[in-house]
Parts: sequence; C-alpha cells; structure tokens
Amino acid sequence: MISDRVRTALWIIPPVVAAVLFLPNAWVAVLFAGVVWGAGQEWTALMGWPHDGGRAAGLFLLPLLAVAYVLGDLAVVNVLLGAALLWWVLATVWVMRFPAGLPSGALLRGRKLVVGLALLVPAWLALVVLHGMPQGPRWLLLLLVMIWLADGGAYYTGRRFGGRKLAPRVSPGKTWAGYWGGLGAGTLTGLLGAALLGLDIPTVGVYAGVCLVTVAGSVVGDLTVSMFKRQMGVKDTGHLLPGHGGILDRIDSLTAAAPIFTWGLGRAQGWL
Repeated sequence: MISDRVRTALWIIPPVVAAVLFLPNAWVAVLFAGVVWGAGQEWTALMGWPHDGGRAAGLFLLPLLAVAYVLGDLAVVNVLLGAALLWWVLATVWVMRFPAGLPSGALLRGRKLVVGLALLVPAWLALVVLHGMPQGPRWLLLLLVMIWLADGGAYYTGRRFGGRKLAPRVSPGKTWAGYWGGLGAGTLTGLLGAALLGLDIPTVGVYAGVCLVTVAGSVVGDLTVSMFKRQMGVKDTGHLLPGHGGILDRIDSLTAAAPIFTWGLGRAQGWL
C-alpha cells in the first residue's frame, strides 16, 4: 500500500511544479505568501500563543512580505539574504548547544518571534527573487527537487545504515549516515538537474560548492525547527499534511536552503 507520506507528496508536487513553471512571478509571490502565512500560524502555536492570538499574530507576516516584495531592489535583497546566512550560522551553533542557550518565559517567546521572522521571511524573498531571475522558474524547480531528493536520500540512507546520531538531543532519528546520504543525493541532483534542464551554471566547482552548502544548510533548517518542537514537547507543527505533519514540517529544510542557494547562485552568476 502507498504510505500517507507518499500519497500526500503525489498530490502536492504536481500543482507546485505547474505553478513554478507557468505562473508569472507576482502570482508565485502570492502563492508562496499563503504557504508562509500557514507556516506562520503553526509557528505561533510553537510559541505557546493561544489559537486566536496566534491567528492574529500570523497576519504580521503578510504586510512584511508585501513590503519586502515592493522594496525588493537587488542590492537590498543581497543584504537581506546575506544577513539570513549569518542567522543560519547562529542557528547552527544554537542547535549544537541545545538545550543550553534556550531561555525561558517571556524572553523565550520574544526570541521565538524573531526566529519565526528569520525562518520565513528571507526564505519567501529568496524563492520569489530566484523565480524572477534569468531561467528562474527552472532554477526554482531544481532547488525544490534538490531538497526533496536530499530529504529522501537522508531518510532512506539513515534507515538502511543507521549508526551514530547526528544531533541526538534535537532529533534522535537523524544519523550521520543519513546526513552524508542526503548531502550526496542533493548535490548530485543539483549537478545533473542543471545539465538536464539546460541551465547556464557558473564554473562547475563553484556551482557544486553552492549545492553542497545549500543541502548542508537544509539540514540545519530541519534541525532548527525540530529544536523548538522538542522544546515544546510536540512531534509535528501541525496535521494538515498526512504523513508529513504541518506546513512548517514540510518546508523546514527549505527555510535555510532557499536563502543560501539564491544568494550563492546570485553572487556566482552576477545577479546579486
């Protein structure tokens, strides 16, 4: 029988691919804003806010996204995405030190609010900007497939080989074998996919480096969300997607991968 995880992926992936390839950039921005809004709702639940308060608080993302889109001058985008990369370096340290470094009470809720913004807004901006670049729809499709296959490679390699845990205090199911399997699957997808899609890449070494860092960063995105789920004592951020959990569970890897890939590729190609 087809698992819930696979069944859900089969009905999500085709419309996402069609939207990326055929919708104009402005509509892609609106579509992804809706996804980010839903993820923001789930994040406010992780903050411990009541449902009604969380629903109202989630609205703050939409005007921020609108402002980011209107002011999306590429020089501004370059700075914002560069700042996002610094945030993910900090997040890596935070994950490695967990549970140390997490405050409690109002201070923790305040930090979660900032973290939610750092997770979602740069990712949205990166996806929209990438889609609007030369060959953008194909680049965005490749990024999505790269992360999907990296996740799948990590899952199946980890189950097959097991071994030493990657971050046992944050996500006990993840192993170093899974990490290397996902890194290899994602990077290989990035290299082969660019050739199959006829994309104009920078030098192979530079592009391979961008893919490697993107996939490695996607693991940090996953672990960062997992860290806050563990702190709240929940398994999933929601229940909208059978077999996957919530929207944020599905896009957690992309929250880090999108800014890294767009900034790295943009700098290498001269877009940013």
